[in-house]
Order: sequence, then structure tokens, then C-alpha cells
Amino acid sequence: NSIKARCEKMLGEHMPTSELHIAAKYVITHFTELTRYLKNSWLWPTNNQVERTLRSERTMLNNSKFRQSRAGRQSYDILRTIQLCCAGAGVPFLDYLKWMLVNHKQVAHSPELWTPFAYRLQNNSSKRE
Repeated sequence: NSIKARCEKMLGEHMPTSELHIAAKYVITHFTELTRYLKNSWLWPTNNQVERTLRSERTMLNNSKFRQSRAGRQSYDILRTIQLCCAGAGVPFLDYLKWMLVNHKQVAHSPELWTPFAYRLQNNSSKRE
């Protein structure tokens, strides 16, 4: 609450039209919302991860001009799913796709062994050796 107290003090020190007065008033008015993440471990103090996810989604959508047809939308959905799985596994999307294409025969034979998580495990173990 020292931040809130400082903002309340700033209200008396600065003219109502000054940027500091406006900012202090904003902090006081929205103090509960601005500090909610401190009391709830499920909330993140920033939404950077969400923004990055939405940005990659928007980029892929804008660059997928083939999505106008039914087959194109299906292709787009498959690529988007792979991209999100790669993000969840923490692996580079393009590197994973290259790996899949190079090994496409083995992938067709047993696809459960060729997930983004399997890619991460294989590449982490090869880096340790």
C-alpha cells in the first residue's frame, strides 16, 4: 500500500491537469486491478505470452492465403495445431517441420514417436553427448 499512499500524496503535490496527477489518480482508481496478480498465483503480471501467441496466430493467418478453400482451411488448421504444439513443447516450428519432412517415411510408420515433445527430447539428448 506504500505505492497507493505515495500516489495519494502526489494528488496534493501536482496540478490536476499534470501527467503525474492523472497517473496517480489512475493508480488509485485501479489499484485493486493493478495489484490483483500479487494475491493470485494463477495471474501473470504481464500478458506478453498471450500477446506473442496472438501475434504468431495473426501472422500465420495473414500469410496463409490458401485458406480460402476447404482444403486450404484444413491445411491451415493442421499447420496452426503443429505450431501451437511446438510452442507448448518449446521447439522451433520450422526446425520441427524440417525434421518431419526429412524423416517422413518413419513418421508415416509410427507418428506417435514424432511429436514436438519427442523432437525436443531427441535434440536435448544429442546436445548433452
